[in-house]
Amino acid sequence: MAVITSDLPDTVLPEIERFGLKDVFNDVVTKVYKKTDSLRVLINNNHLDSNNTYIVGDSNNEISTAKELGVKSIAVTWGFATEQKLMGFNPDYVVHSVKELERVL
Repeated sequence: MAVITSDLPDTVLPEIERFGLKDVFNDVVTKVYKKTDSLRVLINNNHLDSNNTYIVGDSNNEISTAKELGVKSIAVTWGFATEQKLMGFNPDYVVHSVKELERVL
């Protein structure tokens, strides 16, 4: 698992540490403007199977990126965009809690 975010390292890295997720992620990429490029590199470098690759996000940007790369999208409703807005981009899954996310993954 990896994190690709537009956030700055001094914002996201302490959060990952605070939530005890330091050993969960293989890679953390910060200050990313166009996620498609970073995700494509991550997928290619790790030889990921597109049928078993998911992008989890809270905005239309992540859903659109997943579609562009041919991987599955999971929209989470507890973040940036409303559920109604997320549904307009036709994600593969919409989840309302971490438990639901765990079931999808």
